[in-house]
Amino acid sequence: MPNLGLANNITSKPEHRQLMPSYEELFGSGTGGFGTTNATLLNASKRMRVEATSADGYASKTLSVTPGVTYTFSIQFYHVGGSTQTGGVLQLGNTDGGVDLIDEGFAGSTSTHTANVIPTSSSIYLRLVTSTSGKSCYWDNVSLEETTVY
Repeated sequence: MPNLGLANNITSKPEHRQLMPSYEELFGSGTGGFGTTNATLLNASKRMRVEATSADGYASKTLSVTPGVTYTFSIQFYHVGGSTQTGGVLQLGNTDGGVDLIDEGFAGSTSTHTANVIPTSSSIYLRLVTSTSGKSCYWDNVSLEETTVY
């Protein structure tokens, strides 16, 4: 076979790494270090209960990320029924109080929200809002995981 002067200079395989969640909170006990504004946090049946002490009370958490990398964010909203529960709002942004990544309301049924997000800063800000004073929302299984790219 003639030598065409072509050479295969590939000497290594692409790097494959096992990706671990950047953040995961299952609320087995406690409230996962979430902060509060106008709300009280409790662990209720291994879920975080956010009870508003005034309108639009919320739990908050700052998550460290790599800008420009795609992440999968997932959370469960639980509808437990009763007169003390209300709908909730999930907010995720590149700035504290921002909603540029996710701004979605939940009410009436248990549901899971999953979305791909691409942060533009090294921190993103999560808020779990209960809009009605004296009412509660229940959240569980919060995760933020870097998306696999080869």
